[in-house]
Amino acid sequence: MLRGPLGFASSGLFTLVDRRRIARRATHRFRTRGSYLHDADALANKGVLLVEIELGHAVGNLELYSTHLCWGTGLLPGGDAADPRRRHRVRMAQLDELTRFVRRTHRPGNVVSVVGDMNVPAVAPDYPDGPTVPYDGLVERLGSLGLQDLWTTHGSGDGWTCGAPTDSFADQADPDDPDALVDDAAGAAVEPAHLAARERIDYLFLAEPDPTQRVRIEATSVRRYAFPRAVGAPKRDRLVRLSDHLAIGADLTVSAVT
Repeated sequence: MLRGPLGFASSGLFTLVDRRRIARRATHRFRTRGSYLHDADALANKGVLLVEIELGHAVGNLELYSTHLCWGTGLLPGGDAADPRRRHRVRMAQLDELTRFVRRTHRPGNVVSVVGDMNVPAVAPDYPDGPTVPYDGLVERLGSLGLQDLWTTHGSGDGWTCGAPTDSFADQADPDDPDALVDDAAGAAVEPAHLAARERIDYLFLAEPDPTQRVRIEATSVRRYAFPRAVGAPKRDRLVRLSDHLAIGADLTVSAVT
């Protein structure tokens, strides 16, 4: 949890670790906050949470950095409030802070992973400088740390992670797992109103294999989970899932390199 001046809420970041020891924790509060006139996010102390998780090998641990970047808007309307270039600059500045924090806290021998709600769309059709410019900025910054977007290496299809609160993602439901979605449902029928609101803005980044390291972490699968709420749940007509975002899960294989 991050606290500090000029904000009324913490970042909301929380990491649960089960059956593993936590070796270290550290936080960074973003200096770049957005506009106090236009962005509700500016009133929250957003930032980065590092949790170093012991893997059971003496040769290295997992450094898990979680974050939640600025979305923007939500307060006074106006031309600057919804300006996509302004909001993009805020997110990229926050990513610059994140990469500096990783470089400052990373310990050689450990494997780095950066995860969270980046609020950076993989495809932004209305962005004035081109639909991939925001995502390219994200990949450029995290790629400088040797990280790769796990959806691009292990996912299939659009990989939407966010949609309208009333969108159940039923067209992508996995018949074998009520909480999960299938990776690629490109041929499924999607209601136009739901399709327009769907975006991929949540990410799992993991360090590419490094032959010089003695501990290796490799992803074997990446899945999305909708976690639909039970029929009859309070106000289910307004929010049919536990969140307006989907959860992303990954299976990781850890091995020591001799």
